[in-house]
Amino acid sequence: MVKITVIGAGRSSTALIDYLLKQAESQPWTIQVVDREFDLALRKIGGHPKGEAVKLSVLNPEELDLLIKNSNLVISLLPPNLHYQVALLGIRNHCPVLTASYHTKEMWGLDQEARKAGVLIMGELGLDPGIDHMSAMQMIDAIKSEGGLIRSFDSVTGGLMEPKAVTDNPWKYKITWNPRNIVLAGQGTAQYLEAGTIRCVPYLSIFEHTKKWDLGVSGQFDSYPNRDSLQYLKLYGLEDVDRIYRGTLRYPGFCRDWHSLIQLGLTDDKTNLHELEVATWSTYLRRFVPPFGHGLLGDTANYLGVEPHDERITALKWLGLFGDEHLPVDSGTPADVLQVLLLDRWSIQKGDRDRILMHHQIEFEKDNQRFLQTATLDVLGDTDEHTAMSKTVGLPLGILAKNILMGTSFPVGVHIPVQKDFYEPILQELAAAGIGFHETKVALATL
Repeated sequence: MVKITVIGAGRSSTALIDYLLKQAESQPWTIQVVDREFDLALRKIGGHPKGEAVKLSVLNPEELDLLIKNSNLVISLLPPNLHYQVALLGIRNHCPVLTASYHTKEMWGLDQEARKAGVLIMGELGLDPGIDHMSAMQMIDAIKSEGGLIRSFDSVTGGLMEPKAVTDNPWKYKITWNPRNIVLAGQGTAQYLEAGTIRCVPYLSIFEHTKKWDLGVSGQFDSYPNRDSLQYLKLYGLEDVDRIYRGTLRYPGFCRDWHSLIQLGLTDDKTNLHELEVATWSTYLRRFVPPFGHGLLGDTANYLGVEPHDERITALKWLGLFGDEHLPVDSGTPADVLQVLLLDRWSIQKGDRDRILMHHQIEFEKDNQRFLQTATLDVLGDTDEHTAMSKTVGLPLGILAKNILMGTSFPVGVHIPVQKDFYEPILQELAAAGIGFHETKVALATL
């Protein structure tokens, strides 16, 4: 009996587990779902006869080693800092390991060891990173194979909500993935290439440094730049381009309002706060807003340089920051406090559907003509549990796992899915499942 082990039964695991259980119905496979919360793992299996729920703490190295030793393939949905240990044990036990997270420098350092062991360690195989890599490389490889010379590359992705799910929410946003990553989004300095020049954008202004996108029937959006677009010049084989930009999509207004939270200091993850147990939301906010004599709301507007009726103040008020409820936490950083608030105010409700939007656009030259080619993915979730985020993160992992266990030959070592061997079968099956791109190509000018 072949055993596929999924470690981590969080919000992004649902579609992956469902897919693997469905595949196991016609194969001699057992799907083992592992989590420190046994009831959560049990719930994700849903009573399926090919599923097993296991309670395990991955911080116990002996138990984790035995788990991987008895597995034929492991998919890790753990926090990114824990993937390295799983990969080490995968190599030791000759067991492939797949993750959806960005590879760290330490993970790339396992490449030779993985090759010697004949083991595939695949990372960045989810949505972003994942589907973004695969779909971008499919476009790039096709353009190059036809003799095109690529001049610019833009790629933006957003985990959003169906518009009707956020009609009463001025942020037009709810949490569909790791809330910590949402709170800390944009921290650091973003870098991208514009007109052949490297541009750097510091965290304090990153949500002011937005780009507008008109995506036709999909709608109007803003994006803020991702941390490091320049690393993709070599990774995607785009060393000769004049422009490369990768960004995160949000509905209009979100970036402007999030910038207010940064200005106020509410996203700081370094400072441990005191006496939170006695604070209400309004007294907590007052800690960050100097008294100008106009009351808390007026003083906050003054501090942000806007009028009291400004949309930024409306967004802060909607979050409850001017309210008299006591904080539900008694310790932590401003980022910790904000995360608790957002988990409450941005929670998905019964009947809500989330939305994944990804857009690539490439300008290239061919036969003395300049062209613009685009590819757009716009996917809605099925329910508040079977989300578009879960599908787009989980299905690429499941598809590659199935292909490996069905005997398809793939390169060994440490990889991300930028090679045709990896991306072709995954994108093909995703498209068949309704996760496909709408493509356009227009001529821009004669050279």
